[in-house]
Amino acid sequence: LACSKGSVNRTFQQGISIKRLISQLVSDGMPDVAMGRIIGFDDETALTYPYVANGLTTERLDEIARSYDARWSIQNGVFEMVKNNRSGQTQTAFVLSPDTGMIGSPEKTEKGLRVTCLLNGAIKPNDALVVDSRTLTPNRGVYKVAAVEHRGSSFEDQYFSVIDCIRAPSGIAELSPNTQQAINAA
Repeated sequence: LACSKGSVNRTFQQGISIKRLISQLVSDGMPDVAMGRIIGFDDETALTYPYVANGLTTERLDEIARSYDARWSIQNGVFEMVKNNRSGQTQTAFVLSPDTGMIGSPEKTEKGLRVTCLLNGAIKPNDALVVDSRTLTPNRGVYKVAAVEHRGSSFEDQYFSVIDCIRAPSGIAELSPNTQQAINAA
């Protein structure tokens, strides 16, 4: 893929907004990728010193994400960067429970949970997820999707999504207004 091998060699001046910097890196180093949302960065957040971007575009984006406590991903050819204390959703969080398609019990992982559910192609990284299970302590929690794999084929009858999620940082519910409604409804 061009997006994984794209490179950049450019100097950015002090005062450029972080949003513009990210957009320019994606535009220059990933020409086949469309620019999506950059969430959690206001228009005022700007470089306090010049920045030299030299090397793989993915490495420069990783560097910026680490510096500003964010994550980036490319979904269906569209780039998105979201600060870790934010959700990528503008609508209600997804609620997973035995009644809404969760298969089995969530598995605890090193960083959070792995949840399997009936296929739901709308779930993507950075979305808020409410997991409601009798095996969890506490029984219900808000998580942020770190990765999702949709599985299934025309040769099988099983279609499902496997979701790796991390505990949502405090404040994610207030930044995604409908997440609290989803928790209350679960």
